[in-house]
Amino acid sequence: MKKISAMLFALLFMLCVRNLDAQENQDWKWVHPAPQGNQMRWIKMIDSVNWYACGNSGTFMKTSNAGVNWTIYTNAGGWLPSYYGEGRNLMNAWFFNLNTGVVCGYTGWIARTTNAGISWDSIGIPTVNSIYGIHFVNNMIGYASGAGGRVLKSTNAGLSWDSIPTGVSSANYNIYPLDTNTIYVCTTISYPLTAKVMKTTNGGANWTTYTLDTAFTTYDINFINENTGMVCGSAGVIRFTTNGGETWTRANTPSTAAMYGLHSTLTPTPTFYVVGDSYGIYKTTNYGATWTLLSYNDPNMVWTSTHYSVDVSGNRIVAIGAYGSIQKSTNAGTNFTALTQWLSPSTRNDIWAQYSNGLVITVGGRGSTSSFDQVLRSTNGGINWSFVPFNSSATYYSLSMVNSSTGFISGSGGNMRRTTNAGLNWDSIPGPFGTNTIKRIEFINANTGYAFQNTGALNGGWKTTNGGLTWDSLTNLGSETRISSSSFINANTGYAGNNAAKLMKTTDGGANWTTLTSTPMGTYGLYGVKFFNADSGYVCGSAGYKLCRTTNGGVSFDSVSHPFYNALYSMRFFDMNTGWIFASAGYSAKTTNGGTSWFFQNTSGQYGYDCYFTSPDSGFAAGDNGYILKYVKPTITSLEWSGTQIPSKYYIKQNYPNPFNPTTTIEFAIPKAGLVSLIIYDITGREIHEAINTKLNSGIVKYTFNGANFASGVYFYRLAVDGKYIDSKKMVLIK
Repeated sequence: MKKISAMLFALLFMLCVRNLDAQENQDWKWVHPAPQGNQMRWIKMIDSVNWYACGNSGTFMKTSNAGVNWTIYTNAGGWLPSYYGEGRNLMNAWFFNLNTGVVCGYTGWIARTTNAGISWDSIGIPTVNSIYGIHFVNNMIGYASGAGGRVLKSTNAGLSWDSIPTGVSSANYNIYPLDTNTIYVCTTISYPLTAKVMKTTNGGANWTTYTLDTAFTTYDINFINENTGMVCGSAGVIRFTTNGGETWTRANTPSTAAMYGLHSTLTPTPTFYVVGDSYGIYKTTNYGATWTLLSYNDPNMVWTSTHYSVDVSGNRIVAIGAYGSIQKSTNAGTNFTALTQWLSPSTRNDIWAQYSNGLVITVGGRGSTSSFDQVLRSTNGGINWSFVPFNSSATYYSLSMVNSSTGFISGSGGNMRRTTNAGLNWDSIPGPFGTNTIKRIEFINANTGYAFQNTGALNGGWKTTNGGLTWDSLTNLGSETRISSSSFINANTGYAGNNAAKLMKTTDGGANWTTLTSTPMGTYGLYGVKFFNADSGYVCGSAGYKLCRTTNGGVSFDSVSHPFYNALYSMRFFDMNTGWIFASAGYSAKTTNGGTSWFFQNTSGQYGYDCYFTSPDSGFAAGDNGYILKYVKPTITSLEWSGTQIPSKYYIKQNYPNPFNPTTTIEFAIPKAGLVSLIIYDITGREIHEAINTKLNSGIVKYTFNGANFASGVYFYRLAVDGKYIDSKKMVLIK
């Protein structure tokens, strides 16, 4: 990732303004970057105002006003068959008109829509290899390419696909058919790394392979006519042919950055465009002898990054790429407008919000050595964001707001700061912290607060009783004093979690601490602590029980069942019954009964390092790459898991109600953890909806199927675990 060279320091004070975008199939809505932050791999201008794009985590997005507003869907990739639980990454797409099109991506995924992306039908294809490229020569016949030497052909607008043997097992990153007979594929052999182009002139019956270069990966291929074409790839290497691929000549390199996407136009002059560099799009009218850089030069753009796809129509140019970055030009590239608002790429480590006045504050690191973007602030619930710049090189890990005006932040190098005006300014607080990283601060009120370091084994904590003017060392923390989580009931009684994954307890304001050796959280990774009184609270982490609770002040702990395999990075409980957990791979779940059952909530596959809720139905989560998401309570929660009763056998019940309109509940049981697949089929046996495809712990699962986008009729649902068929049943949708 690169920062654009034209960025001025004054931009740190600029306000990030955007329109609200519709984000479908998501309980967590993107607020930074906006309209969304997933990596995008393909974009197409269907006409001057209707544009479609797709990318990671099953994201499909569209605009009907040339990028001013976007509607975002996360169901185009089904469920990735792993514990991540997100949609598959989408690599390419093809649309025949505004309504009908196909997407392709990881694990052999091809899906088709006939309603402009509202819903997608999974297409069964003869491979589990990822599909990278797709290209149709007319409204019926098209080709796709992918890993393992795969080339596929469809003769019915993508409804079904057949495999075409190629004789290679290398990665075919993209495909370009001139017609049904002449087809080009750019491919790369991994060892030794060698770039090649395959060509057939008889529809795939025979292939000829041309070697282009060594130590070079080809990513895209494009032809202007039957003789003239170009490939692009790693390290900015570009090759062109003027004799139908018989020979390939190395063009001058426009940039040392990898080039991922190609586009060509014939009028007014045959022109190739290539995209990849974070600074702009390169174009050539002489087969790469010279290149013109079309710079991403929006003065309001603070950050940019790699772009993967470019489309050109007349004077309109649009490019899309990492972190959801979208660039638009209406004057042939003379000027660009950044359609993605992205103020900081640094990881957000902590967040706080107050819904009554819309104030949100989040802290993290610097985006680069020349930026001071550690603190982002919103005054309208995340619709707009602004920098709060100050001259500090520290990464800030912890944020403790006493009220909407007064708060403290702490971070690396012993840095601590205070605000008394709702985060508009932050004044440095000197203290005896040395160069330690202050990983956790917690203020009980404006005067009394605790600070804990996470650098060394000694001098683990400090306490202030005068708002940070002076600090006293906490000298009795024990042998392991690196601490990253805490929860205080009042100024005297509190708990802290150390790096040995043990809770420590004080009842005398930190003068003395007791290490609770019974803490069942493994040996490392105690990420969250929350207590409601001196006896009752929760702990989460990466090992051991991962989530446990105590009701006797830590004398003993109970393991709390939850559906996730992975580490729990953060949690937010309001009482012993109601709370949230966030898993390391992008999962979140909510309980209202102390963990007896959990409701899954979609976070678009993004990591959440911290969360803050003002109520069980209103909150924010922050994580990698400046990601900030806002929770909007869904009208229907599709997946509920309960692990209080472990079933003795697999079963799946008849859906209820049945017949239904438009929702029905499907309940099933899994006696042991496994990869769970629940698929919905129509009367013809065609898969229409991949309801679940993810790893779950043992328990009872209830899935709510919403048939609002499907026609009345008979449907079937089928359960499999670890690839083994369990059972299937019939259901009837009547509208």
